[in-house]
Amino acid sequence: DPVSAIALSSDGRTLASVGGLASITPANEADRQHAILLWDADTVSLAAALGGHQDTAIGIHFDRPVERLYSASLDGSLRLW
Repeated sequence: DPVSAIALSSDGRTLASVGGLASITPANEADRQHAILLWDADTVSLAAALGGHQDTAIGIHFDRPVERLYSASLDGSLRLW
């Protein structure tokens, strides 16, 4: 799957992505398809995988200045992480 969305935190330290390598983690197949991945931008290493959407995540956004991460999904949900 291609990466469908990315967002960078205002401090430049965290990159969030949906799609693409979401298939590498987590172990649960349903969560794998819909995971939000958080990356350490300095080391380009996977820091965390956020699961919870019931369908494909289609958008992500870091809210500045408080750095909350929002995600939207084809299941009609909007999540605040």
